[in-house]
Amino acid sequence: MIHEINRGNFNNVLGACGVGLPRHLLPLRFVTSAPTESLQALAIRQIRETVVEGKGNAFLLKSANEVRAIAGISLQLWESGVLDVPSYTLTVLNASGLQGDTGGQLSELIKHAVRSVSGAERPSMISIKCWSSDSDLLCSLESNNFQIVDTFVDATYDMIGVTPSGIEDCADHNGISIRVAIPEDESCLGDLAERAFSGHFGRFHADERIGRDAATRVYREWISSSMRGWADVVFVAVDSSDGQVAGFSVWNRPSEAEKDQQINLGHYSLGAVCPQFSGRGIFKRLTLAGMNFLNDCDVIEGPTHIRNVAVQKGYTSLGWRLVDKRHTLHAWID
Repeated sequence: MIHEINRGNFNNVLGACGVGLPRHLLPLRFVTSAPTESLQALAIRQIRETVVEGKGNAFLLKSANEVRAIAGISLQLWESGVLDVPSYTLTVLNASGLQGDTGGQLSELIKHAVRSVSGAERPSMISIKCWSSDSDLLCSLESNNFQIVDTFVDATYDMIGVTPSGIEDCADHNGISIRVAIPEDESCLGDLAERAFSGHFGRFHADERIGRDAATRVYREWISSSMRGWADVVFVAVDSSDGQVAGFSVWNRPSEAEKDQQINLGHYSLGAVCPQFSGRGIFKRLTLAGMNFLNDCDVIEGPTHIRNVAVQKGYTSLGWRLVDKRHTLHAWID
């Protein structure tokens, strides 16, 4: 049976959902230093924020008086503004392994969540991330007209026991210097993002309904938002001969929600190298700069598209591990 969760009864639902979430279906499951209970609490908190703070909708699937799954959906204001179309994020957590006819119930749960935002007056997009190993959820999404638009590989670096002096400093090498971005860099970084991502193959470019110009604009706005305070630091690579910006990397410290659960996880959020500077090891130097910045974290994570083999090789050459894989799916409401 499916129940809508509202602000008034969410705390009671928290008590029902706070246990039994299997680690292999949880976000950040690859952070081995984080207890499963902490990952559970973080996942439930994110659903709660969807309902209480984000003014979204959430639904609970119960079977035989047991919580089977929970879904939350909310409007993403930043993404909607950039794409000029209402853009929603759907999150689905399996509270137990779904077997037999429960898979059909999971599909109904997704249907309920989608219907709750279907009153938009113009086309709307819904996106969701799904572990590649979660076949139950993947099949249920596809039965609700969701389509895979990209696949990401999660890379991590274990910082425990590593000191800053143990990470090579590549701030000035081969005619390229690395420095922290300043506000005056915003415009040229936006131009660089457009050049670097104009031919990209990520989820925005893969979705034909978005269009390549709008898809590329996402990355320009992403670096602009990072420069205006969303990121904790942005590093830039500069050609020492003429001062031209050759690349950038964007980094975030653990979020407040992660800190509350003692999940000391740093984030490599975005990186780009100007095509004319490719092959000069700039990605590795920008990555090392971020690793030094986040040297007090236990783990750093950095997702990359499965087709981006060059970045994966760059990660592994620095001691990062490729630890997980997930799909992004889109559905449209017309």
